[in-house]
Amino acid sequence: GKTYLIFDELQAVSHWEKAIESFRLDYDVDIYITGSNAYLLSTEFSTLLSGRYVAGAKQLRGLGYGLTPSGDDFLTGLLVGLHLLDKFDGKNRVALRSDILKAALGQNPISNAFITCAHDGQVFERFKSVILALTAPGADDLPAKTDHLLSVGASSAADTATGFLFALKTGGFQWSPKG
Repeated sequence: GKTYLIFDELQAVSHWEKAIESFRLDYDVDIYITGSNAYLLSTEFSTLLSGRYVAGAKQLRGLGYGLTPSGDDFLTGLLVGLHLLDKFDGKNRVALRSDILKAALGQNPISNAFITCAHDGQVFERFKSVILALTAPGADDLPAKTDHLLSVGASSAADTATGFLFALKTGGFQWSPKG
């Protein structure tokens, strides 16, 4: 049968990314990593994932608990971030977003609705207010809008925001507060 490797809170172990990458390359295993989503934003981890969005989407699909699992929320944010990057750098990531969408859709109809909307660049109002605060010239209310967004669900908004920021960071988006 299939071998599954499940790791929790690996961010506390130095160089864990290299061990996981070795397992992924050397063995036929499914790898699941849980823990602090904020750590996903590290440059080293971003480099390891570079170019493997679809495979990552397959691994994250349905991962976690709740009405919308954390993995699905992360993928929702990732798709929104990629959509926003298209608007700012002029690149066309439609094919990539479509491939991620196909890999991300699973058995959860609520997650599927959010993921499909994210693919199309549609977000709920609190998320939209963060994007507008992030992109509007002179906007200074980003912290307040972010706090308002993060109050949604037990961890859904935080997981979605993590996926969003991951897309922006790996896509080279630069933000500086105007004032």
